[in-house]
Amino acid sequence: MRLFIKLMIEKWNNLTEDVSEAFSQKSAMKFGKSIGTSPKEQGFFDACKKKMKGKVDDPDSFCAAVKDSAFNSTYWRGKGKSASKVKKDTKANPRE
Repeated sequence: MRLFIKLMIEKWNNLTEDVSEAFSQKSAMKFGKSIGTSPKEQGFFDACKKKMKGKVDDPDSFCAAVKDSAFNSTYWRGKGKSASKVKKDTKANPRE
């Protein structure tokens, strides 16, 4: 798994501008498994930021890109959204 995380970091660091398709849904889910929390579970964002601190310049953006890829949408974002609301929003508003 360490090699997989290293590859994810390398891919992230080689991006120039468009981070919307930084990772595939499959790689995002595999990354979540490697840190012990699925990107679709509550607590992933904090676990990801903790894991990536010092490994990438902007852990918040990195973790958001992973989560965006897992949901194939940015509509998971928003404080206090319930799991059912996130599911409804991401199905109704997929990333193009």
